[in-house]
Amino acid sequence: RRQSVGRLSGKKELFDAQKRLESAKMLYPAEEDESYLGDDDINVSNRIRDIYLEKGDSTSQDFYRLSYSEIYDYFPQDEELDYALKGENFDFEFRMANNVRSRLNGKVTYRKLLVKNNEITSRDEENTLLGQLDYNLKALKGFISSNTFYQIGSGFENQREFSFLEVNDGQGTHLWNDYNQNGVQELNEFEVAGENNRFQASYIKVYTPTNEFIRVFSNQFNQVLFLKPNAILNNSVKWQKLLARFSNKTTYRAERKTQNEADIYNPFNTNLTDSPLISVSSSFANTFYYNRLSAKFNVEYFFLDNKSKNLLTNGFESRQLLQHELRARYNLNRIYSIENSVEYSESVTASEFFSNRNFLIAKEGVSPKLVYQPSVKFRLSTTFNYNQRENLQGEEKAFSRSGTVDLQYNQAGKGSFSMSLSYIQIDFNAEGNSSLAFEMLDGLNNGNNFTWGVLWQRNLSSYLQLNLNYNGRKSEDLRTIHTGGMQVRAFF
Repeated sequence: RRQSVGRLSGKKELFDAQKRLESAKMLYPAEEDESYLGDDDINVSNRIRDIYLEKGDSTSQDFYRLSYSEIYDYFPQDEELDYALKGENFDFEFRMANNVRSRLNGKVTYRKLLVKNNEITSRDEENTLLGQLDYNLKALKGFISSNTFYQIGSGFENQREFSFLEVNDGQGTHLWNDYNQNGVQELNEFEVAGENNRFQASYIKVYTPTNEFIRVFSNQFNQVLFLKPNAILNNSVKWQKLLARFSNKTTYRAERKTQNEADIYNPFNTNLTDSPLISVSSSFANTFYYNRLSAKFNVEYFFLDNKSKNLLTNGFESRQLLQHELRARYNLNRIYSIENSVEYSESVTASEFFSNRNFLIAKEGVSPKLVYQPSVKFRLSTTFNYNQRENLQGEEKAFSRSGTVDLQYNQAGKGSFSMSLSYIQIDFNAEGNSSLAFEMLDGLNNGNNFTWGVLWQRNLSSYLQLNLNYNGRKSEDLRTIHTGGMQVRAFF
């Protein structure tokens, strides 16, 4: 049963609110009525009491709320409900949104759990801090655009087991390679489907929770920062006109769970070798632009650092991708354009249980492209790609050369047609039947490879859309693989 006492929306109500708060302090658990069924169906009863001070409401630009609540839990003992636990919550919630260029809102909760009877509960006394902060900022005429989200919490995390469930071809995320040729689906034989074999993916990864729990402290942090100097610079001044061509966008996202309570607040500790760190998923990306909005020519430098780590029943599993890429585009005229990208990356995979999944792969590559686009309806592009990969923890090397032709035809409001054909030639100096080979060869085989795909979309009406797709692949000494699918979408 909940009792709410006190609501402060202005100075006029302050005296009455204080009187009601003083009255609320006189209430004790023993003085409250308790309603519950005396049947065996009810084995727990609780009562809730709260008081709060509030200024503004849910529709106000500025809103503040300070509250305190108590929860009393009663557990069965000797055919009666006895007082077992007491919870105390202290909450502060606020919103400051009067300035459209700067909006801040958040909530902080401190929870205290007290054990009143150790004979009928196995819970331990604990203190918990929860918080959330959201801030949006636009400053200096749009030169700075920022969005920040931060959240902390705690709880219990159960260890998980995983398995793979078979689905229709092309509808999954993983595929199975029988590396040891024993016909048995083993956990270390499933690979994440890539661009060249996504249409063959026929398994999904399913996590199953276990009965083993561990105490964890979590935080989540998201930050987007966009800097656009052209918003404040004068294009009539030569050096300012040059500087206005540059811009930069930075994004950082992190979700962490750790057993170290002292590390609960730090969203930037994503060291995968940190043993108290139970799980992490983080991404830092930065793009530095030159001539970002130019229709003639632009260059951008892209940096990416992705990390992930998960605790499973058989140990930790972690991945990291570090990527540098330089991209450029130049329009020769209104029909022809050329693009190019140069890339260097390092990919690290580590597993405590599967020794065949520990490797560090370095990749270097260049990918020029020629685009022919006479109208918004039709686009034809040809891409050449050369890259080399090396396992820095071994002697394995792979050299890949490929050519791709892409065709797209669009009819506004009616549908679209696209087609792609690729030839990939790979030289690999090791056996191809392993997880390492699958990663270094992008799921293809040593030697000559062909991949192709066709997609046709048609709007049957304003409510129905028909999709037809066909994909194929041919590698040396292997049979040709064909897959196709049809999908009808209904829009309501």
